[in-house]
Amino acid sequence: LAEAGYQYASNVTMVGYEGLVQDLYNREITYEKFERQVDALKAENTDWFKLLTRDAVSTTNTLSVTGGTEKVRYYASVGVNVEEDVVKPNLDKRYTGTLNLDMNFTPWLAASFNVNANATRRKYYRRKSPRSTTHITRAGPYPPTRRTGTTVSIPGRGARARHSISTC
Repeated sequence: LAEAGYQYASNVTMVGYEGLVQDLYNREITYEKFERQVDALKAENTDWFKLLTRDAVSTTNTLSVTGGTEKVRYYASVGVNVEEDVVKPNLDKRYTGTLNLDMNFTPWLAASFNVNANATRRKYYRRKSPRSTTHITRAGPYPPTRRTGTTVSIPGRGARARHSISTC
């Protein structure tokens, strides 16, 4: 490519193998040091799918009570359904409640009272960034990540191109 006249943009920060090649060509490192550092890079890697996804688990739990007499019967239940998404930290929680009351006033007159309710709470990574999964699909030739607290910093290209992904 260099012989054909192609050149790197001047504002690109070289990292990984490309950075080592540039240092070698600029005679900032020896060939032996270049080989040692390339061998070290071969052993490093970031498993982006492990970092950003998980095996999703779903659970449903219900507690119910039933009882009564010949004239009045009741049924009540509460439940919670927790569904994890494969993309961290996406999560759905659904809370449910049911109350049924059956009453027999006479052999020819009966009444039923039924109430059902539910509420859902959702936690989605998408609220934090409009590009929730593009970090997986656009993972470029970045070196392995460096963890700092609960944030993963990925060296970017150029002075202002620093990216962070929450690892919740």
